[in-house]
Amino acid sequence: MPGGRLKALFSEFQGEWRPAPKWVEFLVRFGYGWRDQESNQRRIAVVSMPCDSPAAGLIVLGALVRDLGRTEATNLTGHYHALLQYASQYLRACAICDVRCRPELKRCGYVAEASGLLRHSQRKGPFQITAIKDSGALGIVTRHDGGTWQFTPKSAVNLRIDGDPLPKLINGEGALPASAYEQIIEGAQIVSQNVRESFSGLCFAGRATGKSATHAACASIRFKCEGLEYGLPELLAVHGWSSSNRVSRVNFFNSRTEEIDRPGPETALVVADGDASFLKVIDLPQFQRSDVIGVINRSVDRERSETVGNRLVGLRQWFVEDPEVNRGRLGVPAGIRLLQLKKGSR
Repeated sequence: MPGGRLKALFSEFQGEWRPAPKWVEFLVRFGYGWRDQESNQRRIAVVSMPCDSPAAGLIVLGALVRDLGRTEATNLTGHYHALLQYASQYLRACAICDVRCRPELKRCGYVAEASGLLRHSQRKGPFQITAIKDSGALGIVTRHDGGTWQFTPKSAVNLRIDGDPLPKLINGEGALPASAYEQIIEGAQIVSQNVRESFSGLCFAGRATGKSATHAACASIRFKCEGLEYGLPELLAVHGWSSSNRVSRVNFFNSRTEEIDRPGPETALVVADGDASFLKVIDLPQFQRSDVIGVINRSVDRERSETVGNRLVGLRQWFVEDPEVNRGRLGVPAGIRLLQLKKGSR
């Protein structure tokens, strides 16, 4: 499994400090290694836990540490990646579709139609996407005022998907503790600029009972890094979860109100805490191009478990199992079950 061991000491429910147990190490490293399997196909994973736990927060922590080491994990670069995903959906699926946005009939795997229209903050009228230029410098080609325009990552900063707000690039004062994250994953490389800039490509979809319940579950976990103690909520860098952090690297989606805490580029990865949150995220148009990791508690009642199972059966119409992962390559600890799916070619 990618990534080194957890160097930080671990404590749960104010207990004694000790090395991180296997289940904690697996969850953090699973989040950290998610991008090592990155592809152009959407991926969905379900992590099944034997009881209620802060597992979703630990997976988010691992994914956050990996993003801190990626130079492209900025709102500007993430915004352009979102535009590319939108353009790809329009050109490869929606523009040539003979069924006007009936995903359940077409079985395309999408939830909502991409119109292919972009808006520019300094020009009137929409820009219609016509192509993605992949030879030489990558660019989105559009038609506007009788001519064609090509947008690169730098020039696309003023573009937005028709109907969406402009990305809000948040740059606050107060850096995240880089040394702490380096202790979380041994060998993790942290880009110094990233701990001073916000990022919107990673989303934590909270429990159906609300944001405070999600925070409380995460607050049961603490880490000690080079003698300093950090609660899991502080390390997750969700806006408003820690007064010492003025930078946010994780968007929070309130599954109860269906509101996201701040606008930004389209989310690359959503980690959903609980069966209700997972089922909601899977079906929301705003996450239809995002990877999703759902954390499920097996101790919930049978009816709720069956609902998740039936939804996974439905997903198999256009998703296939990742055999390498599901054969146990990741070394899943006893008590945890993992199912990983990837969008198949049609």
